[in-house]
Amino acid sequence: MVSTCPNQTALDVELIASSKEAIERSRELLIETRPLLNPYSAEHCTVNSVSITEVCGEWHVLVQEDGKESARTFVSEQYALNYAEGQRLRLHLDKVTRI
Repeated sequence: MVSTCPNQTALDVELIASSKEAIERSRELLIETRPLLNPYSAEHCTVNSVSITEVCGEWHVLVQEDGKESARTFVSEQYALNYAEGQRLRLHLDKVTRI
């Protein structure tokens, strides 16, 4: 490969050529690889969970539902626990995770 830019060294040209070859090999491998999941199904993306954490004296409840995340902040641990437990019951989950 011959350089078209006056500032490129022979090493630059070599690196660009080897990078292009690696990209092309990767592209071919990706095309040949069979998907593990159905790309048209969102079932694998929805993980519902409820977690609670304490940061600097505030309690945060994180709720993940159908791929969306929401957070609520409480001053009282008991209020946060009550809210988290209510969300756990609503989502039919087994537990609230402390993080």
